[in-house]
Amino acid sequence: MQTRIELTATARQHAETCGIFTILHNTVPQADLLPGDIVEIASAEGIIAFVVHTRRLQIRVDEEQVFVIELDYPVRVRP
Repeated sequence: MQTRIELTATARQHAETCGIFTILHNTVPQADLLPGDIVEIASAEGIIAFVVHTRRLQIRVDEEQVFVIELDYPVRVRP
């Protein structure tokens, strides 16, 4: 099964601004990431943190399954 990263609108904007969109787009995440987990990317500006927002399984018409990890930015601490 394929696993991939998707970004919320704010995460995508921040990744593009920081020049790390391609890195995130080409990363194959581990399927055991859970909502609330932090994903850190080391860049020239330092560590850039994203949070796992959602996980979902997509089943396509051709029956291919894709596990999607959606990242959000900024990281918000839940009480």
